[in-house]
Amino acid sequence: MNSPLGLEITKIYSNLSEYWDKEAKEIHRKGDHPIDFNGLYAVENHHNHLKLCDASGPAIILAGSGMCIGGRIVDHLAKVIEDSTNDILFVGYQAAGTPGRAIQDYADKPGGYVYLDDDRKTINAKVHTLTGYSAHADQKGLVDWIASIPEKPGAIKLVHVEGSARSTLKDVLEKRGHTVQ
Repeated sequence: MNSPLGLEITKIYSNLSEYWDKEAKEIHRKGDHPIDFNGLYAVENHHNHLKLCDASGPAIILAGSGMCIGGRIVDHLAKVIEDSTNDILFVGYQAAGTPGRAIQDYADKPGGYVYLDDDRKTINAKVHTLTGYSAHADQKGLVDWIASIPEKPGAIKLVHVEGSARSTLKDVLEKRGHTVQ
């Protein structure tokens, strides 16, 4: 696991066993810990990150950095993306214009490539995407959140929404009496 935030969340979740599902509780009851297992390598600093980047052999690396713009994930992608024996799994949304989206869009195209830290990399790894796990709210979630604000905002500025989705969200909010910029 090569994500400082992921490690912190895992530590917190590890101590909240009363909230685990039935399967995790059963694994724990049998003497195994569902979150701490053999082979788990927790990267807690940059030195260990570099060691992991130099590791050989099969591995599943969990690393986060939103849209693959920067951070530890870029080092891992740069190492594995050109090798067709590797798989890259995206969990959640990748915005247009980001390396993450470029990887998704061009993975199946002959000669597809992406720039990672200004280096052009051919996408030979198999790329998969699990949808439905984005941390970003959908339209209903955003509209409900805005409706829950005790005092109606003077104006709403949409900054992290793509083209047609932005227009649609703007229309919905304006129909509810909001000023949207």
